[in-house]
Amino acid sequence: MKAFKSATLCILMITACSRSGAFEPRLDPSAPQSAREIGGSVDVVRLDPLANTVTIEGWGLITNKTKAPQLRLYVSGATAITSAERMARPDVVDAVGNKDLETSGFRIVVAIAPGAIVDEICLTTDDRHYGPRLLPSVSPDAISCTSLTK
Repeated sequence: MKAFKSATLCILMITACSRSGAFEPRLDPSAPQSAREIGGSVDVVRLDPLANTVTIEGWGLITNKTKAPQLRLYVSGATAITSAERMARPDVVDAVGNKDLETSGFRIVVAIAPGAIVDEICLTTDDRHYGPRLLPSVSPDAISCTSLTK
């Protein structure tokens, strides 16, 4: 993953705007000041150097009961979100025992600048029911969220 180089950190925010779980991507100019409590997981980070994209999959404490839960994404070298979708996560419902988390999953594809190094990926959620949360990676060798975990 160290094949890309960039000193910039692009901050992107995705807000779920409907009860159907559709995401509406937009740029966010500032990093969150909280979200230190764990509340989800980054399960997959897949770099495609030929397409200059990073695909991130996981789940967060976001529910359809909240009209506009936020999923904030920070990826070094990112230029735009090319796609974002919420996904059903019956495994999360079973593990946590909370049916509100049925669509707590997400898949986000982020475009990265050619030649950029992706050395930080940071995801946070903010949901009216669960509050601000940090989504750590489940893999010990994955790119981490150093901005909010220092």
